[in-house]
Amino acid sequence: MQDVIKNSQSPNIQVGQSIDVQRQGGVIRLPSGKTITRGAVDKSMPRVGGRYLLFLKYDQNTEDYSILMGYQLDGNSVYRLDDLKASDSTDPQVGHLLRSEGITESQFLTRVQASRDCQSG
Repeated sequence: MQDVIKNSQSPNIQVGQSIDVQRQGGVIRLPSGKTITRGAVDKSMPRVGGRYLLFLKYDQNTEDYSILMGYQLDGNSVYRLDDLKASDSTDPQVGHLLRSEGITESQFLTRVQASRDCQSG
């Protein structure tokens, strides 16, 4: 974890800490070597090595977090992981094209920080 913008849930998340995160879907490799991808059409999976801003909810029963909403951060662009309407896609896979938020990463993070400051003040 590179940064924690707001931490209103218990247990507290610390920078550099590793946490478990749940997301509906995944990939199964069969004994034959074939892979099957399953998931919700409107929710993309974060990819290993990517940079994301994730809004999480802690589940005390499973002691892990689920993703409420997520954004892929790509320097000049920000892409929403969720909210793809099924009617917009003819290829219902977990790895659908992400929707651009139409602003830079810097602008997006400034808005998120401002929203956090308004809520905590």
